Amino acid sequence: MRGSMRCAAVLLLSAGCSDQVVGYFDDTLSLAESSSGGEPGSTGLEPVTGIGTSSGGGGDASESVGDSTGLGALGPCTPIITDTFEGPDLDESLWFNWAELDSGWLVQGEMVFKPATARHPDNAPADTGLVAAPDHQLPDDNFAIRMEIVTPPVQDDPILLFFMMLDTNDQASVSMKVRPTLQVTGSEATGVENYDVDFDDIVPRWIGMAFIGEEVHYQVSDDGVDWTTLHVGPMISAILQPRTLVMVQTYGDVEAPPQVIVDNYSVCTF
Repeated sequence: MRGSMRCAAVLLLSAGCSDQVVGYFDDTLSLAESSSGGEPGSTGLEPVTGIGTSSGGGGDASESVGDSTGLGALGPCTPIITDTFEGPDLDESLWFNWAELDSGWLVQGEMVFKPATARHPDNAPADTGLVAAPDHQLPDDNFAIRMEIVTPPVQDDPILLFFMMLDTNDQASVSMKVRPTLQVTGSEATGVENYDVDFDDIVPRWIGMAFIGEEVHYQVSDDGVDWTTLHVGPMISAILQPRTLVMVQTYGDVEAPPQVIVDNYSVCTF
């Protein structure tokens, strides 16, 4: 999909593409040696204690890191849309999909993405992903979108997983980006980031964004039940008709990149 939807998401990376990633896996993990070319499912990370710190965008991870305060502060979240990707076909009432160059995808009880092995000839990143179909509408307020990361991108591979809420104009967005550590961003225009916050040691098993009033609560979880708010940022006012996007992007050359696998997508209301 080399139209505006792909290009907007690509340009949101701007020149900082190689600095962006996501948060907890089964255990909290931190960066280790490169595992480029390793076995599928390998993150190239080793277990450590502690959650890590944030940097960039003026973020302060110490405000809530280490507390499972997300549900306590926001209350129970009732699912209104779920997708467990049972397959063999994609639920077309929820998603449109695309795949560029030699990238691909497969629905088999999980959503399996095969990253492209190179960029486009014009050096634009190549990607594959899902974007919400018209019937997949998000509430106006007091809701969250959440997703499990079964297999994140491999550390040091030029592969990035996006979990985004963007406007239908494909310009404004808020997002969580995983490679396999976490970055959260808010952008009111393509290529312009209002804020970005890095969590360099966090590789989460679950990620989510809760939208409460004028705030976005960026959250992670190790079980999909208890959620930790890592950062609270301002909602991007330019997002008027929001939709969900899940995308795996290749921004460099990589031989035989491992699959990136996600599961258990949900929209819930507080």
